Amino acid sequence: MKDQLIFHFCGRAMKADFKTAGKTPPKGIVEFTCGCVVQKIKARASIEQAKTICKAQALQTYPQPEGP
Repeated sequence: MKDQLIFHFCGRAMKADFKTAGKTPPKGIVEFTCGCVVQKIKARASIEQAKTICKAQALQTYPQPEGP
């Protein structure tokens, strides 16, 4: 249940960030990044550490989204 909540709020935050930036997220990036955040937090990383690590991994894995 805790993992699902973390994933849910992570996804909402990412989608809001992309919308604010006027960009469309690449397919799978939200699932990849939020899944990573859940795993890092389970491994006792702080939320900020998890976000930093997972954002960097996502940027290496997925192309930068284009604007509208």
